[in-house]
Amino acid sequence: MTVPSSLTPSQPADMISALGKNGQMIDVVPSLNMVVIRMGNEPSGSLVPVTFHDEMWEKIIEVIN
Repeated sequence: MTVPSSLTPSQPADMISALGKNGQMIDVVPSLNMVVIRMGNEPSGSLVPVTFHDEMWEKIIEVIN
């Protein structure tokens, strides 16, 4: 499924994401030459943890800036 808007406001504008069940994620950010892969369960147990994904990117942006 393609979503024509951002579900993760904190993400870089050029990020492409694959969001899997239980918090598994693959994020590709060409402008940062970065790939982020997250395995494991999402802490709240949500099947597609959109809020967790945004919080994760808030922290990543803090670290890289």
